[in-house]
Amino acid sequence: MRQLVLSICLALAAARLSLAVDFVVNSQPWPLAPSSTPNNKVIPVLVGGTALTFTPNSVTASPGDILQFQFAARNHTVTQSLPNSPCRPVEAGAAGVPGAAAAPGIHSGFIPFDGGASGMVGTFNVPVMNTQPMFLYCAQAMHCQQGMVMTVNA
Repeated sequence: MRQLVLSICLALAAARLSLAVDFVVNSQPWPLAPSSTPNNKVIPVLVGGTALTFTPNSVTASPGDILQFQFAARNHTVTQSLPNSPCRPVEAGAAGVPGAAAAPGIHSGFIPFDGGASGMVGTFNVPVMNTQPMFLYCAQAMHCQQGMVMTVNA
């Protein structure tokens, strides 16, 4: 029994450490300085901040560029939708079904932000694969319906 309890405690401690590592990997010092390579660029997008917005809310990106979403407030997501069904996540579906994608769309989930206390900001990077238009929104509550949307290459 004692060994079972010890094993459970070690597993819980390892899980907690894993979560901490994931947050550190997804965190950057604030303010962020976009880095770039000769052919590609990092495009910073502020998520939230002082309003229910993505800033900028429209970008043009090339294949190989990285959209770096910087979460400056709590409880926001970056979620992909289709132009004919805004504010609804892209879900994997069968080929030939109107509005269905072969794979699920982009969804960051909620990215932690500590209110700036540590000088860190949560980030979510999305590589741009092509020049097709992409439609993104915040899936928190009614944020999308209140205008928290953005486009890429639209």
